[in-house]
Amino acid sequence: MNTMFLAMEARALASIRDAKGCAEILHRAEQMFERSDPDKDPTWISYFDALELAGEAAHCFRDLVGQRKPGCSPSRRSTRYERRHERERSSAW
Repeated sequence: MNTMFLAMEARALASIRDAKGCAEILHRAEQMFERSDPDKDPTWISYFDALELAGEAAHCFRDLVGQRKPGCSPSRRSTRYERRHERERSSAW
C-alpha cells in the first residue's frame, strides 16, 4: 500500500517538474514494491501490481516533459520555434 502512496508522491513531484525528486521517490517505490508482501495489504489495494507501478512511472515521465499534442513529436515541435536566445529550453515546451 505504501508503494502506491510513493507513486502518488512521485506524480505530484513530476507535475511541478521536479525530476530529481520524482526519480528518487520512484526508485523508493520500486524498492518498496520488491520487498512488499501483497498478503499483508488491504483487499482494496490488490489491483496495485507491477504493471500499475509501471503505469504510474509512465505518467511521471509524461508529466515531466509536458503535455504533447497527438501526432506532434518533440522534434517536430522544436522546428516551429525561432532561436532567440542561445540556450532557452523553456520556450520549446
